[in-house]
Amino acid sequence: MDARRFDSLVRSISEGVLAPDGWQPVLAALRLELGCEQSAYLVHDRGSQQTLIAEVAQLDLDFVRQYETRYVALDPVRPVADAMPEGEWFIDERELGASTKRHSEFYQDFLRPYGLGAIICTPLINAGPTLAGLAFQSHLSDREPGTAKARRLQPLIPHLRCAARLRARFSELARHGDLGLLRELYGLSKAEVRLVLAWSAGGSLVDAAACLDISPETARTQLKSVFRKTGCASQTALTRLVSSLDLLA
Repeated sequence: MDARRFDSLVRSISEGVLAPDGWQPVLAALRLELGCEQSAYLVHDRGSQQTLIAEVAQLDLDFVRQYETRYVALDPVRPVADAMPEGEWFIDERELGASTKRHSEFYQDFLRPYGLGAIICTPLINAGPTLAGLAFQSHLSDREPGTAKARRLQPLIPHLRCAARLRARFSELARHGDLGLLRELYGLSKAEVRLVLAWSAGGSLVDAAACLDISPETARTQLKSVFRKTGCASQTALTRLVSSLDLLA
């Protein structure tokens, strides 16, 4: 990675702390830098034992839904990453080994049908109730060792850790926010805010559309805009965002 590329990524990491689209540009840039298929920022709450794919780049929404509703319980990565110091790398070929991956339901029944074969990840926050970090999934045909990929990103780790903590602090402050804060932070329109509140309260998107007296197609269009602006990738993640702003209290 040359100096110009490094400086550009550091700026994006810092700007993503408060930017409406969060770290989505960063995740996309890092995914391309590593030649990976997918990248994501995940957050695990040890209190509730809930893991969310909070922000994504190039992730299929069905992949997110399957992970959060079924395969998160089978994920062999998180228990290992849970004990790792911040900034160290989990590399599945090293931590799990080929035999474990061959016999893993998570790898064979979940990742493989999506054409994914390897995972590397690093915890950026591992303190108290929170485990949060970056994960990258490579294509089955990708033969570059995970150690080589991790080595390319290692100079960015101090910047990523610092920004992750700033983001967490910002989220903490945002819990005292209101509806106007949600609009100001993420640039949502009034119509999009209404859809967020209706959909995050539970039920299907069709139910939310009926409640708001709009067509399902209009609701889908608005939801795509909400996902793009907030960086959320699922109903669960969106509900968590709304709850953090005390909008459901």
